[in-house]
Amino acid sequence: MKKRFLAVLLGSVLFLGTKVETQAFFGSKGDKLILGFLPTEGGAEFEGFRDGLAAEVEKATGKKVEVRTTDSYEALIDAMIAGEMHLAFSGGNQYIMAKDDEKGKDNIEVVFTYGPNGDKEQAGYQGWITTKKGSKLHQEIKSAGIGDDLTPEGKDEMERIKFLKGKRFSFVSPTSSSGFKVPRAILNTTFGIEGTKDITNKDDFANPQRVKFMDITFSPTGDHQGNINAIFNESVDAGAFCEGYFVNGVDAKGIEDFYVLARRVVPNGPVWVNVEAIGSDNLDKIKVHFKNLTYEKASEKGKQLWTSKGTLLKDKTESFLLVDDGFYEILRQM
Repeated sequence: MKKRFLAVLLGSVLFLGTKVETQAFFGSKGDKLILGFLPTEGGAEFEGFRDGLAAEVEKATGKKVEVRTTDSYEALIDAMIAGEMHLAFSGGNQYIMAKDDEKGKDNIEVVFTYGPNGDKEQAGYQGWITTKKGSKLHQEIKSAGIGDDLTPEGKDEMERIKFLKGKRFSFVSPTSSSGFKVPRAILNTTFGIEGTKDITNKDDFANPQRVKFMDITFSPTGDHQGNINAIFNESVDAGAFCEGYFVNGVDAKGIEDFYVLARRVVPNGPVWVNVEAIGSDNLDKIKVHFKNLTYEKASEKGKQLWTSKGTLLKDKTESFLLVDDGFYEILRQM
């Protein structure tokens, strides 16, 4: 409880180590909106994506939008619950954690995500558990004659995952979707009560001291980029990350530098709001605007959502689609 209180306090005044005036986040239905991003989207490569989203929210609401990048996943969750940010783009699990919090259940609402041609069925991205190609772990798996089939919960996958016992494994953050929630579920299938019974409570993966059969750690920089480097440079034997983060500062060229032990499709991240902070009128305007937004209709800055180096939209056929809470229920069940 003390740690959570401290996280809320720090999240209120610290973003990337910068102190801000707390009042700037309150009086939230005024002339300025605060749009939050995770540290994963805080790099220079994602500037166009951040600015593009801010530009289109400005266009929708007629209000100035200020972009803020938090220094941790937890800080964004806490700031959104407290109404210190009006809206945020993040992974689905950060939205769920805010929505399911007692203080957030009545005010937190998911608004939209994105996908090819606005198709909800295709609105997902690849999350992986990997080791570096040619690593000792990779060689052990291949020497055992285990196949490369990536069928979820298939025989090959479960046999590959068993080789993680006794190994160094890195998650991204305890609140990440593809960097924790999804890989935790994969590990639990193999090592949990339905498998080898090495662990009886999947929540223990968030507390490395409770996991005795693996050496659990988290990204040294708190983001996917840091985990990619940790795996590629073999400071850990294996770990989790997702597509979209092979950017400047990452030593690997791409997924081709890694051997994939397991793969899942994860629901694309949402834009979500604190309804009390942003106001229902602004929320309605945002819904209408993004439901009808395409590359051709976007402002010049907004076009960066499709064209910037670090964008998460794969091409100009992708568009935004309104979703409800049920779209992320699969993450809750993990």
